[in-house]
Parts: sequence; structure tokens; C-alpha cells
Amino acid sequence: MKPVFYGIYAGLATIACYLIFYAISPELMISWGQWINLSTLAFYIIAMYIAIWKAGHSDFRLSLREGFTVFIVANALYSLFYYVMFKYFDPKLVDLQFEMMQSRGWTKGVIKREDVMITPGGVFFNYAFSLIGGFILSAIVVWVVNRRRQMYHNQ
Repeated sequence: MKPVFYGIYAGLATIACYLIFYAISPELMISWGQWINLSTLAFYIIAMYIAIWKAGHSDFRLSLREGFTVFIVANALYSLFYYVMFKYFDPKLVDLQFEMMQSRGWTKGVIKREDVMITPGGVFFNYAFSLIGGFILSAIVVWVVNRRRQMYHNQ
């Protein structure tokens, strides 16, 4: 049950980070979105590390379950936030995102406004696809924790 709470903490920290950038400027949140997303992985990694370390499992599979649970919960909260933020709280963010993509030449006539619309299916697909990376990230964190645990016990 502890990894669920750590996942909630990581998810809420990620949401808070996005809300801070949104409060400063929605344009800033959109233009720095990929960097914010990458930087908030630190919340996930820290929460995974603590959950795995506190669980104290020496078995890789059990530790992986702890870390991956943190990722699943945290990213589910973030995905729900993303959907509500772009779909209901401020639907103009979709237009802003598309305009920024156009101004940077990312669309080049290939991507239409409809392609950046926020749908439940699209958000779910992104969430499901992120689980692949989350699993790999969890495995890396488990490996680091197990290495540190070995070093700690060998002293």
C-alpha cells in the first residue's frame, strides 16, 4: 500500500509543478512542456527510490513491483490532470499548443488542429504507452537501489 501513497505524492508534486508554470503563464507551460515533463520525472524517481528502499525486498521482482506501482499511480494522476486541464479547465490551451507548434514549424501542414485535440482515448493511449518507459525506469531504479543496498550491507 505504501507505493500507492508514494505514487500519489509524486503525482501531486508533478501536478503542482505544472500549476506553478500555468500560474506564471500558460504560454510558458506549453512552450516548456517537454522540459517540465522530463524534470518532473525526478519526483517519480525519488518516490520510487524511497518506496523500494523502505520495502526492503532483496528480490528484483518484488522491488520492481513497488517501483512500478509508484509510476502507475503517479502517471495516472498526471494523465487525469492533463485531460481535465486541457479539456475542461482551460480548453484554449489546445489552441495555444497548436499555434506554438505552427510558429515553430513543427506542423508543416501535416498536423491539423484536430490532431492535437484532447480525447479520453488519446490520453489513455499516451498513459498506456508511457507505462513501457515507466517499467524501464522502475527497473533502473530497482537496480540502483539493490546496488546501494549491497554496498550498504557490505560495509
